[in-house]
Amino acid sequence: RGSFDTLSDADEKTIKEYAEFYQIKVSSIIIPSKSGNFLPIYDELAHISMGRAFVIKEEGVIKKYREVSKALTDLIEDPNARVIVHENTVEISADEHHTEG
Repeated sequence: RGSFDTLSDADEKTIKEYAEFYQIKVSSIIIPSKSGNFLPIYDELAHISMGRAFVIKEEGVIKKYREVSKALTDLIEDPNARVIVHENTVEISADEHHTEG
């Protein structure tokens, strides 16, 4: 969730050093808690490493899932990426308990 208790100062320093020394591209997808607060380190890491930071602000499980899926898709657009994300929204009604996807 990226809240202020997710990383210690030492963790932040180590991750920054790795990103700079090993030229690692760091991207984050943050789903903040209801307060909406999250550590700025995620934006900083994305900036210094040429990565990206996404903040998912949608309400509702399906909307959040779709935004996370879109963020993942944006991250793996690199033609050298070997990851595929499949998105399929399935509507479930009280009368029908069968889903596919």
